[in-house]
Amino acid sequence: MRRESFVFYRSFYEAIKELPRDIQGEIYTAVMEYGLNGNEIENLKPIARSILALVKPQIESNNRKFSGGQKGADFGHLGGRPRSEKKPQQNPSETPTKPLGNPNKTPNVNVNDNVNEKKEVTIVTSKKDFDLSFIEKDFEKTFLQFFEYRKELKKPFKTQIGVEEEYKNLKFLSKNCPETAKKIVEQSIRNEWQGLFELKTQNTQQQNGTAKNAHGASKRGTEPTQDAQYFTKI
Repeated sequence: MRRESFVFYRSFYEAIKELPRDIQGEIYTAVMEYGLNGNEIENLKPIARSILALVKPQIESNNRKFSGGQKGADFGHLGGRPRSEKKPQQNPSETPTKPLGNPNKTPNVNVNDNVNEKKEVTIVTSKKDFDLSFIEKDFEKTFLQFFEYRKELKKPFKTQIGVEEEYKNLKFLSKNCPETAKKIVEQSIRNEWQGLFELKTQNTQQQNGTAKNAHGASKRGTEPTQDAQYFTKI
């Protein structure tokens, strides 16, 4: 399509100006021919052909914008889009044949479905779903008990990594023994500790009452009792 003008960008000039003069002339001629007339010159040298291939998409994009704007102008001269016929409005005072439902009525969403299907274990807390599929079957019941206990304690887990690290802590303290892990969780629940610690035995009670977790950290409670002297925050 023949045009009277097209946009030649500075980036075109910057890409061409360092080339030899004879190559520059060939490129300028090829760009002008394509931009104004839409024709591609044949038998261009490799460098000129490469530069033209780079600028062609921008020239084509500008041509499409120009064509779209030209069509809009032509439609404007013709009066624009024809007006649609107005449909008569219905009488707003007419009583509907079917009474409307109460918009303030709260729908009953408490539907109890008894579905005996095995589902992936996912605990839902406020604004957070935790993936607990990494928990091994032998430790699942024990760790979920501690998980729910933390929510009742008003200290729920906040991050996925926090859940995973506490599970690693439980396996470390129990030496991968499910029975020992159960006793560790029961110990924390019984003493209302926030974290998990090694089982308190006669030997550990004689070590200045220090409870340690998997990271070797020891933290004291502010008001220890006879049964529980230490806890940690996660």
